Amino acid sequence: MKQVVSISLGASANDYEFETEFLGHDFTVTRIGTDGDLEKAAELLLSWDKKADAIGLGQVKFPYGIGPRYLTKKQDNHLKELGAQIQTPVTTGSALRDVSFEWALRYIEFKFGNYFDNSRVLFLSGMNNYRIAKVMSEFTDNLTFADPILENSIPKFLNSLDGLESYAHSAHEVLQWVPSNHLAKSVVPVKTWNRYILRKAVQKANIVVVPFLGFDDYLKGFTLEELGGKTIITSTAYDDRVDFLKERGVDVIIDTTPKILERVVAPNVLEALILAALGRTNDTVHADDLLEVISAQKMDPRVVYPSGSPKRVNRFAFVIHPLSKEFLKKDKAVDMLASFTPPAFLDAV
Repeated sequence: MKQVVSISLGASANDYEFETEFLGHDFTVTRIGTDGDLEKAAELLLSWDKKADAIGLGQVKFPYGIGPRYLTKKQDNHLKELGAQIQTPVTTGSALRDVSFEWALRYIEFKFGNYFDNSRVLFLSGMNNYRIAKVMSEFTDNLTFADPILENSIPKFLNSLDGLESYAHSAHEVLQWVPSNHLAKSVVPVKTWNRYILRKAVQKANIVVVPFLGFDDYLKGFTLEELGGKTIITSTAYDDRVDFLKERGVDVIIDTTPKILERVVAPNVLEALILAALGRTNDTVHADDLLEVISAQKMDPRVVYPSGSPKRVNRFAFVIHPLSKEFLKKDKAVDMLASFTPPAFLDAV
């Protein structure tokens, strides 16, 4: 029987161990949480070297999908560097995560038919969910990013992918070094106003994209008034998160991490299972390989209806037509042209 171990920086209260079958192999899967203790995680990583067939690193902060390279460096790089030095294959699940993001959206758009077309989509962190934003931009132009508000306490939304890219490559970089940024986060009027406009943005959106890390912090304070009837896109929606969203009236949860086991597990566990089953290291498994496994194993994205019954946002288009030729003059350009053109002009219009 093969052994997969997930060493997580998350809470030890969520530890588990179970046996399962995957890709024709029997596995024992064990999760060990370190409650944020990096040194303990490093020790566990070394102790499981050569004992496990593959090791997953959980609750590791993934680099931003966009922006200068040095901004993507995280405190958890020590673990990743250590993982590269041991003999047992080690993965954070980043490769599967990136592939599953795109796979999930395209699959749902196709299966449910124009599911995302023209939707109003709010990203609580476009920097973290840039890959989702890139795919979503193919289906709708109505993208809103709350990064300036939630990262820098600037009361402004970004309303396009181009705007997010400009922010990531210029403004975001500069703002990290502005002392007034930290002061703004503690000023009550600014915090209150930011919270107000963020609540309004959530109410207006059809779909809200919530990062996995910091899930509770991102949605803290939102109630049925803001989240009722929404579709939430997130990763690895554990039961407690599903219950949280159910209490707030969410209609649909799209989990970009496929659920192929009885238990919901994170991408690092799934990717470790794939590495162990194939007998490969993470640097020899590419996106095409992962897509092949996803397709062969029917690792479809998980769609959860908290209420228990399938729901979908019904949208409509409202089309008006002029009641008379005079009505056309309400458009200033037409009114100006009509002032010096013959009556036949309005007939033609």
